[in-house]
Amino acid sequence: MLSEAELCSSSHPPNVYISSSRGFSAKLKSTNILEYDLVCAMIFIARRDFAQAQDALYRVITHPCSGNSAASKVMVEGFKKWILVGFIVEGKMPAIPTFVDKQAEASLNIICRPYQNLAPFFASPDPEMLRGEWTKLASMWREDRNEGLMREVMQAHQQWQIVNLRNIYSKISIAEIRTQTKNAVTGDPLHTDANVEALVNQMIGSGILAARLETPTDGPAHLVFVDDAEALSETAFSGRLASLAKRVAQLNGLYKEMNARLSSHKEYVAYVQQERKRLEKESEAQRDPFDATVMDEDLMGGGLDSQQS
Repeated sequence: MLSEAELCSSSHPPNVYISSSRGFSAKLKSTNILEYDLVCAMIFIARRDFAQAQDALYRVITHPCSGNSAASKVMVEGFKKWILVGFIVEGKMPAIPTFVDKQAEASLNIICRPYQNLAPFFASPDPEMLRGEWTKLASMWREDRNEGLMREVMQAHQQWQIVNLRNIYSKISIAEIRTQTKNAVTGDPLHTDANVEALVNQMIGSGILAARLETPTDGPAHLVFVDDAEALSETAFSGRLASLAKRVAQLNGLYKEMNARLSSHKEYVAYVQQERKRLEKESEAQRDPFDATVMDEDLMGGGLDSQQS
């Protein structure tokens, strides 16, 4: 039995952790990696951490395909969820990554067409067409086990309609937001201005909306759209900077450790030397030949001065 210290040791090369020879794991197949990323995405969706879910689903749909194989069942499932999560995170149909295998992409586009067809309905400020698709394909969402995620998409529709109001207004009253946007689940505006205020505060807190809510005592409450940097409080901005600095320090430590470990491998050292020679040859080949031409003329004919004399 391997000890916990040995399992967690950073001295092992990466391939040891996916090898059954030392008991670290069973033999891994490509489907295991796909399933792992899909499960990760489903956990993040359950926690409503949709940005992390989108990253995990990105790994699923960009997973390499061998030969002429089409998209696997796991990839199809991940692609459907990736589209729905994209509506929530980006407010639109996400662009298909260029790294997706072209043959897999062709089959995904055919199988998942109903999901892609939601794009114009989600973009429309009128929620009725989106509600119509939601109701018409209710059995499909249920069969695909995406009923709960589709409901999140319906809830996100009004939020993105509020975000898109910044394209028209720099400042808008809460009462106007209530009349201009509707809840896609019910098809009706929110019942009270207080409900709108609660939704807007939630959106500001989650970071989806860069704005501030102003409630003057002598007038109606209104929303003021601001830049992303302005939307952060001083405390939040300092916290973000500290988090980024910590992340950079961690990456720097990992880089140093990786560089030290690679430098001890003969193959890596040979590769670095080979690359250095290749760059030197390219540098010589790209050198401006003008100077060499003038020098040859000087040697052969005495240069420009001797010709003039």
